[in-house]
Amino acid sequence: MSSTIRITIAGGHKLYREALRMGLGQMPGLCVVHAADLPSYDELADCDVLVAVASNLAECELEELVEWLTEDQQILMLGPPQTASACMLSALARRRLAWLESETSLEVMTTTLRQLAAREYLCSPQVLAFVAQQIQLCQQLEPSDEECRPTSLTVRQREIAVLVAEGLINKQIARQLGLRVTTVKSHVHDLMRKFQVTRREALRRCVARSHTR
Repeated sequence: MSSTIRITIAGGHKLYREALRMGLGQMPGLCVVHAADLPSYDELADCDVLVAVASNLAECELEELVEWLTEDQQILMLGPPQTASACMLSALARRRLAWLESETSLEVMTTTLRQLAAREYLCSPQVLAFVAQQIQLCQQLEPSDEECRPTSLTVRQREIAVLVAEGLINKQIARQLGLRVTTVKSHVHDLMRKFQVTRREALRRCVARSHTR
């Protein structure tokens, strides 16, 4: 990694995102290369650290962004996280992910970004407590066999459900089936409703269980 840390900012209201871009861009050793509501794969590939405004991103969007990153890229989440998927918890465990409040000063953000880039970031007690809560919640919300038996799935929904269970993200599913990403997102949301789950991870488990019986 170069001495200059390249940053891509995702999510947040446009004014906040632009203010963050200007502020971080003025800090020594930082360079904001992209700032967008939902960055493209190529925009993510250019950065060392993704700064994501978690409170303004849907869970599936946030999960997709994290899955697009390589092992050498880090993630800084801004704002209180609502949920944590398996890929986020895995990134956190490998010191690839940090969480800060959106009102955190630029100085603290800069220090955290440098620690992330050097793999020296240590989780705060608040984040560790959140992770423990999420693990407990996942265990409590494990779908039952009856909930994993949806009815009236269309042929297209069944195709997408299988690909979701295989771990493909929306963009990969869209490319494989020749669909728009927005169309795939709509189908995934419908699948969550029919399987009576609210998280993509739970949907994956449900589909996998329904296909192994």
